[in-house]
Parts: sequence; structure tokens; C-alpha cells
Amino acid sequence: MLKDVLLIKTEDEVKEYYNKNLICNNEDQKECLKKISTKELKHLHGVLYSTPVRSSIRKIDILRLIKMYFDGIDRALSMKP
Repeated sequence: MLKDVLLIKTEDEVKEYYNKNLICNNEDQKECLKKISTKELKHLHGVLYSTPVRSSIRKIDILRLIKMYFDGIDRALSMKP
């Protein structure tokens, strides 16, 4: 899986991957995070944000940042008249 994730280059590809593989309820979140490495999550974050995450960040925290990114976009689009 590592090579596939590292080939992602656009926001749309990140969103598609996130929606298919990383959206889980709180009880299944640990299982979701077992499927992806910290390196892969950092790569996805890097596609979305211009600033890198700190080296000691936890997987769950990177996942929250990715979720916040897409939630913010959805919220902004819902406010459009």
C-alpha cells in the first residue's frame, strides 16, 4: 500500500483515498490507522498543506488535520449563497 499512497499528488486524490480508506467511526479508528503508516499520512498531509508536520506527531493527529482540512472546505462550500 505504501507505494500507492506515495503516488498521490493532488487534493482530489487525497480526498478520494481519505473517503475510501480513512473515514471510520471512533471504535474502528485504531483498525483504520493500522492500514496506513505515519510516512503515508505525512505524505497525504503534505499534499494538502504547505507546512510539514513535526517529526514526532502521532498518526491520529495527522488524521485529524486531514479531516479538518476537508471539513473546512465543506463548511465553506455550504455557506455559499
